Amino acid sequence: MFESINFRNCEVLYIERDSTFFKEDLLQGKFPNSRLIDVGWYGDDFCIQVIEDFNWEDPSYKLNTSKIECMEKVVQDFIDYETIEYPDEISSLFCSLKKLIRAREGNQQQCLDEATEILKELHSLGLDQNEVANYIGTYALQYREDNEDNWNFARDLLDFVTGGCAPQKHIWRSN
Repeated sequence: MFESINFRNCEVLYIERDSTFFKEDLLQGKFPNSRLIDVGWYGDDFCIQVIEDFNWEDPSYKLNTSKIECMEKVVQDFIDYETIEYPDEISSLFCSLKKLIRAREGNQQQCLDEATEILKELHSLGLDQNEVANYIGTYALQYREDNEDNWNFARDLLDFVTGGCAPQKHIWRSN
C-alpha cells in the first residue's frame, strides 16, 4: 500500500507499509503550506481528510471509500495539487480560476466566460487535459458537501476540459 504514491515534497509524518491488515492510522503527511493529509481505516472504509490549521473537528476535505485504488488516487491527486510548482503565468491562471470558483460576483454567464478564456489560455500554454481536470477537481472537492453553487460551477468547468459538454465548448478536443 502507498508504493505507487509520489510524495514529492509532502513530508511523510507516518506511513503504515504493512497491508496484511488495516489499522486506524495508515498515513499522515504535511504539505509545505502546513496542511495535513490523513488516511485511516475505520471498519469498512478508508477515510481521507485534509486538515487546515490543525482543526481536526472540521476538515477542509473528507472522503470515505472502501476501494484502495480510489483512496490512493485521491491521495496522489491531493499531493499533486499541493506540491506541483508551476511557472508564474500558469500559477496566476490557476489562482484566477480558483477565485472564480470560490467567489463569483455579478453575472454568472460573465464568470463562466472569464473561466472559459482562462481554460483556453491554459490549453494554449500546453497543459495536459488530465492535469487541468485534476487541479480543478481536487480544488472543487471542498465545495461538494457545503456549497452547491461553487461545486456546480466547477463541474461546468470540468465539462469544458473533459468533454462532458457540447462539442463546440470542449476546449481540449481533437481538431
